[in-house]
Amino acid sequence: MRAESSFRPPWAVVLLRLAASVTLAILLLVLTLPIRAQEYGYSYMRIAVEGKSVTNFVHNSRYTGWLQVEAVRAGPALPVTHSAPETASGGAGAAGTPTKVEKVRSERWTTLPSLLRSRRGGAGELRFGAGDDGGLQPLFDAQKQRTNVPQAELELYDEDKNVLIGRYKLTGIRILSLENVPASACAMSEVTLSFRAIEKE
Repeated sequence: MRAESSFRPPWAVVLLRLAASVTLAILLLVLTLPIRAQEYGYSYMRIAVEGKSVTNFVHNSRYTGWLQVEAVRAGPALPVTHSAPETASGGAGAAGTPTKVEKVRSERWTTLPSLLRSRRGGAGELRFGAGDDGGLQPLFDAQKQRTNVPQAELELYDEDKNVLIGRYKLTGIRILSLENVPASACAMSEVTLSFRAIEKE
């Protein structure tokens, strides 16, 4: 009787194997979702400072040699200002105190397409995050030396759908700031740059 109860007809074996295959397929799909999601949310910029390309790790091999950027924001151009020197009392005008222009700059960001609809390719600024594995050094040099970068190319993607929004050419670029992003899991800087003109290609 025990031998008879352990017997399984061929169709039952087939069903068990099919169920195991479906379970494995679902498991693999769940495991790969985070990896696939990492492919989204990035745009790419091709920029060089005095012949030195600015690069970092890119998820899309098509953009090898480019700078992978994220959270791209745009705003109208504002005057470049510097913090006032520190006073003896450490009161108003102390080093690091945000100026009125710096406060306005931090509050007026929008999307690049929205900026272009309202300003038609004039001067403006971009802010974005970029992973730093050592390839951002030319940007730090450009900021320190106030170097003018003749041009750059930006391929802007929808961060949620991984759909190309447009290709843009920026000219007359100045690097305004690079700030460390302490909450990031890996080394990352928030870059702010200005441009004299921009056009969609």
